[in-house]
Amino acid sequence: MVPAHEVECCAQAYGTQAEIFAGIGHAMMLDVGRQKVAQRVVDRLDRL
Repeated sequence: MVPAHEVECCAQAYGTQAEIFAGIGHAMMLDVGRQKVAQRVVDRLDRL
């Protein structure tokens, strides 16, 4: 696992903000919490 601090630093380098989904692993599309992540993507796309 990558520490949250490193994820936040990487996001900052790309000029964006990291979103951390607690309890969901790297392969989030296969994780039990995938619906929460998918909904966040849909919400973001709706704002474009």
